Amino acid sequence: MHDSKVIGVLVDPDEITLADSAYQNQATPKGAELFTCLKNTRSKSLKADDKMFNKIISKIRVRIEHVFGFVENSMHGSSLRSIGFDRAVLNTDLTNLTYNLLRYEQVKRLNLKTWR
Repeated sequence: MHDSKVIGVLVDPDEITLADSAYQNQATPKGAELFTCLKNTRSKSLKADDKMFNKIISKIRVRIEHVFGFVENSMHGSSLRSIGFDRAVLNTDLTNLTYNLLRYEQVKRLNLKTWR
């Protein structure tokens, strides 16, 4: 099932949610803020403020998308074969832990700046 079908359950009304174009016309819980990148039209280009808004959203979203891409491509994350919810949760938790350890090693080895 696609996330857009259950977005009302997934979105917290007290937090800002960054989304892609698949969620633009989805019903959200009352009080929830759902932000997507703004689009150019053929006759009208984006203003400087709109471009800055898109840049801020894109910088955050690309980091998140890279996490999913790494898990999918390097760790075969989309294949989950287990019987029972508890095993599925354990598999997901171990995948997340493994990603975090690999990312930590990469940050230390390359002396990268962290987010904060």
